[in-house]
Amino acid sequence: MTSGSSFLEFGAFFLLFVLAWVGSGYLIAQMGGWKALGQMFPRKKRLEASKIRFCSLSFVGKWVFPINYASCVDVAVSDDEIFLSVFPLFRAGHPPLEIPWKRVDECHRKDGLWLGSETAIKVGVGGGSSQTIRFYGKAGKNVFEKWTRRGWDDQSDS
Repeated sequence: MTSGSSFLEFGAFFLLFVLAWVGSGYLIAQMGGWKALGQMFPRKKRLEASKIRFCSLSFVGKWVFPINYASCVDVAVSDDEIFLSVFPLFRAGHPPLEIPWKRVDECHRKDGLWLGSETAIKVGVGGGSSQTIRFYGKAGKNVFEKWTRRGWDDQSDS
C-alpha cells in the first residue's frame, strides 16, 4: 500500500465522518423540535443576561424518547427571554434560540431524590401545540426563579 492510497483512504474516512456528524446533528434537531423552535425563535439580539455554560436539558416532543443534550448547552435567562445555544462542536442544525417568556405557557419544578431537580417549561408553538423543554441543575433553578419572580403561578411539585 502506498502512502498516496492511505492518504486517500484517510481523506474519504474523514469526509464521511464529517458528513455523518453534521447529518446526525440535523436529524437530532429535527426529531427533538429544536429546528422548529429555531425557525420560530431565532436569536435576534446580543445576549444581555449572564449565561450558564455546559447545561443539560432535554426536548420532549412527538417521539417516544426525549432528545437529551448532556452538558452541551449554554443557557441564559433574562427578564424577557430564555436564551439557548448548543456548544459549537454539536451546533449543526441547532441555531441559537431566543424564547420569549410570553410564549411559555407552563413552568413546573420537580425535586428528585436521585437525579436532582428538573424544571419543565411548555413553549406554545401555535395551533394549540407546545414543545416541552426540561432543564436540569442550576439552569432549571434559574428558569423557575425567573418564572416565579415575574408573577406567574407557582407550579412547583416538590
